[in-house]
Amino acid sequence: MKKFRFLLLVLAFPCAVQAADLPDEIIFHLGQVAERHQHFHETRTLKALTAPIQSEGELIYRHPGYLAKITHTPRPEQLIVSGEQVSMMRGNRPAHQVPIDANPALRLMIDTLRAPLDGDMPALKRHYTLSATGDLSHWNLVLTPADAQSAKIVHGVTLEGQNNAISTVTVTQANGDFSKTIIDP
Repeated sequence: MKKFRFLLLVLAFPCAVQAADLPDEIIFHLGQVAERHQHFHETRTLKALTAPIQSEGELIYRHPGYLAKITHTPRPEQLIVSGEQVSMMRGNRPAHQVPIDANPALRLMIDTLRAPLDGDMPALKRHYTLSATGDLSHWNLVLTPADAQSAKIVHGVTLEGQNNAISTVTVTQANGDFSKTIIDP
């Protein structure tokens, strides 16, 4: 009987190690893609509004650290992260430059979106504990705030994807606001 239990333990242990390593594997594979340019559709549900906001546009990423969200509808907007600067522009207004570290919430959200694409696990682990289900061909990565400061800003983030690409980003903020971004392949 003891041999049987030992055998079960030995056979189960590699599966446990593999499941624990899955978040690292996902982030590693995401970080291997040097450039991405994809179309997105986003739905944001804000507690202050009676109807969700639908938007669409383009997401552009270049390794390391460049991320642009260019919204075409319902109104033109640009959010560009380059290095430690964020540039925001709405319509024809001049761009507004902000250092990422000017606001802890801004730093958290930039790290949440950019660190997986950079393959930067230490940046993610500064704010989150990570868990994953599935395998590399189809995965679900859950980011749960690891500290009180992060938990004041975000309740949780879920990234879904296949291989080395993110297909859906779902963010639930601490105040109850919610966004779901679907990224076309």
